[in-house]
Amino acid sequence: MSYLIAILLLVTGCSGVYPVTTGSFLAPDTPPIARTVKPTVVIVGTHPVAVSAMTRMAQGFGAQVVERARLQDILDEHGVTLTNDAAILRVGRLIGATTIVFVETTVQPQNHTGAFYLADMGAGLINQTAYHIAVSIRSVQVETGLVRWQGSAWFPEPVNSPDQAVAIATAAAMERVLCEQRQGMWDMKHGCAVH
Repeated sequence: MSYLIAILLLVTGCSGVYPVTTGSFLAPDTPPIARTVKPTVVIVGTHPVAVSAMTRMAQGFGAQVVERARLQDILDEHGVTLTNDAAILRVGRLIGATTIVFVETTVQPQNHTGAFYLADMGAGLINQTAYHIAVSIRSVQVETGLVRWQGSAWFPEPVNSPDQAVAIATAAAMERVLCEQRQGMWDMKHGCAVH
């Protein structure tokens, strides 16, 4: 049985895979809004796990997050559809948001087939779907349209648990942004080291 588990880990590429990240933070000329006023944030994305993870992080930083149902009410009331970033910023202004956080997620399935041989059981094939995962987040100031920060994370190899990987990648992308803000050095395995 342990042979089979080792083969599955090898076939799916999940053994010791860390997300690769990039990020940037625009240093403000004035103190951030978050320090003077509790920001109101709209989080826009299509993957529920990524949006939920970003919502938890934003609330953890003290932001007021506009509930998706409230956002939909405003859209319906004004007859607006979220077809592009400009429309989303317009809606942000309507509801008094200071920031829009865009969460873009890619989950791309890939079928893997692997052969195995066990002395007492014979040979066989394993068919399994693994996933390429990438998450990109960016914060746009509603008033100016400026991108305040952005972060991305992706797994360099396919993984077998897409929802868990999306949550990890979302957190890793945000951690990279925070590392850039603190002017730290990033290490793929250990995260941010501030000097």
